Amino acid sequence: MRYFMYSATISRTFMIDPTPEQEKNYSFLLALQKQALGWLKPGVAMGAVYSKIVAYVQEHRPDLQDNLVKDFGGVTGIEMNDGKHIISAGSTAILQANMVIMLRIGFENMTNPKASDKQSKTYAYQLIDTVVVRDEAGGRLITTGEKEPNDVSFFFNDEEPTSSKPKSEAKREPRRDGNNTDRKPATRKSAILPSKFRSEEKDEESTTRKRREHQKELLSRLLADGRRRFAGEEGDDGEETRVVKKFESYKRETALPSAARSCKILVDDRAESIILPIYGMAVPFHISTLKNIVKTEEGEYVYLRINLASPGQGLGKKDNLPQDDPGSTFVRSLTFRSTDAVRMSEIYHSINGLKRDQVKRETEKAQLADIVQQDRLVPSVGQRPVRLPDVFMRPVADGKRFPAALEIHNNGLRYMSAGRTGGTTIDILFNNIRHLFFQPCDNELLVLIHVHLKNPIMLGKKKTQDIQFYREASDASFDETGNRRRRIRYGDEDEIEAEQEERRRRRQLNKEFKEFASKIAEASNHEVEVDTPFREVAFNGVPSRANVLLQPTVDCL
Repeated sequence: MRYFMYSATISRTFMIDPTPEQEKNYSFLLALQKQALGWLKPGVAMGAVYSKIVAYVQEHRPDLQDNLVKDFGGVTGIEMNDGKHIISAGSTAILQANMVIMLRIGFENMTNPKASDKQSKTYAYQLIDTVVVRDEAGGRLITTGEKEPNDVSFFFNDEEPTSSKPKSEAKREPRRDGNNTDRKPATRKSAILPSKFRSEEKDEESTTRKRREHQKELLSRLLADGRRRFAGEEGDDGEETRVVKKFESYKRETALPSAARSCKILVDDRAESIILPIYGMAVPFHISTLKNIVKTEEGEYVYLRINLASPGQGLGKKDNLPQDDPGSTFVRSLTFRSTDAVRMSEIYHSINGLKRDQVKRETEKAQLADIVQQDRLVPSVGQRPVRLPDVFMRPVADGKRFPAALEIHNNGLRYMSAGRTGGTTIDILFNNIRHLFFQPCDNELLVLIHVHLKNPIMLGKKKTQDIQFYREASDASFDETGNRRRRIRYGDEDEIEAEQEERRRRRQLNKEFKEFASKIAEASNHEVEVDTPFREVAFNGVPSRANVLLQPTVDCL
């Protein structure tokens, strides 16, 4: 870990189903680190510390002497590893007070004779902590991660007894600790049972076993995702690795405009580039490499700060740029100043205009990236197509909404809307419809037919995947309060009559739209089926931003 340019290191070894021998070796590793901490005192040579560690291993565990690591760490700080101050054989570097040491204790190339597979035959231990050398006895740990055997040992195969073996064979031998002493079985010291019913203990054991099996499954999935991600394939969420875009402003030096010799800032609209004078040379930058430009005035000078896009600046995945070579050095900003305020203002507006046009083109290109070319609509010949007159469409294709007719043809739907620019024609083919919904106007202000497409289409300059054709069911357009008869006499009978008229009109709208939706399904040879939401089981929720009523259908919500 690096923080404020200073380094600290911590390392732990985790054991999965360790053997008693492995637990014993790890306990000795902890004891060895504790002894080494006491030898880190001011004025002691690092080579002497190394000799004491080796002598301790020779005295207590001579069988592990050949497995000791080559060195036991060294000084750390602004640099992660100092090549001169290393705790190794023959090192003459002297420990000083307040010196920060990366203490590394470990054994390597150790063999496990009881291994069940090849990967478990050879193993190693590594224990690294960051230590400060103090005047008092020994060093002080400043990395406080858990490292006791109970904290780093995990047992997955403890609770998997085989049912085929007899009970006498199923009993496990008593576990041994690091000193080869038998552990006593855990006994209950109280007469109070831990649970109210004996069946609860069985349920708890099965729940624990299921949870451990689920953890194994999650671990294997995480490992597979990690291997795939580091191999350069698709990531966790299926996102493909982003490709580094390379831009070329000019193919050769002679293609630069002649005005570039004057060592001034130039904006070349034709090549979509900015030519900047750097050390007396004209250096072109493609507009795609520009992040933004800032103009400030200080006294008689006008400053232009040109910020360039580079990896590592963005906070999110979309903002962050991929890099071709991790060792590359990037120019992030260039600042120019001048006393000519008019000239600098012209350059500022020219660069902003060029960048705005480039972003607009990239946005349009990204919108059209997943647009699939549709087949041509085959109009009905020899007979009049089935029509649903006077319906509105949303989203609106041309600014202001006008009612038009929705027609059923041989292989799709056609909506010819009138508009200020002469109207537009929208064709929706049956093979591009994923879902078709009919929503009645019961308890609603609109009766509508909703089409959800497989591939989006362009409506004007916008990409659209959901289109609705609707008609208003409210009587706002029927103004009956203005005639003379209503002003003279308006009673309960008139209100009842108006309510009955509204119910009749809603029934008529539902019948008309439902029949038209059924005819769409018939015309498509039932490739498209009509789906109606179930309002009886509707509920409120916030799928995007607003609290809306969510109604399930057979296939969708």
